[in-house]
This record gives sequence, structure tokens and C-alpha cells, in this order.
Amino acid sequence: MNHKYYAVVAGALIAGCSSTPKVGNVIPGEAGIYQVVTSGESADEALSSALFSAKTTCEQRQSRFIVIDQKEEYKGLVSEDTNNAINTVAGIVTAVAFIPIPTLSGDDDYHIKMQFRCDGLLPNKAQS
Repeated sequence: MNHKYYAVVAGALIAGCSSTPKVGNVIPGEAGIYQVVTSGESADEALSSALFSAKTTCEQRQSRFIVIDQKEEYKGLVSEDTNNAINTVAGIVTAVAFIPIPTLSGDDDYHIKMQFRCDGLLPNKAQS
């Protein structure tokens, strides 16, 4: 058996599981204020995408981002509490019985609308 082959395959699988957040739609506005709109399966995923988009936008301008305003909205098929209950039960059944249970969650249930601006220069990496 070639154990090096298995190590390479395992490394590739692990690398594929860690993902970079999606980049949202960044819209420039007046007075240097940007708006980003993102969505995700969870509120954390949507927020992570919005923050990643702001960070990426400002790093391109060699500055840091400052959040001005943020609004979160749930737009799932059922109420948020019902959706969370269904997901919890599905997760338990899948873990115990190894039977995947479909849920009503979509990859765009949560929407984040965030306003930010780029401010100041990033610290010089040589000074770190």
C-alpha cells in the first residue's frame, strides 16, 4: 500500500472542507460609504461573508474597514424557531442513525445588509 497517496488524499479532503466565505455584492456609495449584501444558511455564515467582503474591499485600498450599520433578516420558508427545531432533530437523527434527513433550510435563509467605510492605513507588516 502506498501510504503517501493516502496522506495526499486526506490532505486534499481536509483542505476542501475548510472554505473561504462567499464574497457579497459590494456597492460603493456617497462619501466613501460602501454597502454589502450577503446571504447564508445561518446568520453567522451571512455575517462572515459580509465581514469578509468588507475586509477584502478595504485591504485592496490598503486600509481597514469600519462597520457603520448592519441589518439581519431571516427569509426562510418557515419561522426561524421552527427551522431551528427541524435542523436540530435532523442533526440528531443523522448522527444516531446515519440517515440523512432533509431540512427546510436554504443557503440563503439569512440576509445581511451592512454599511462600512475604509479608514486609515493598515499597519506596516514589518512593524508587527
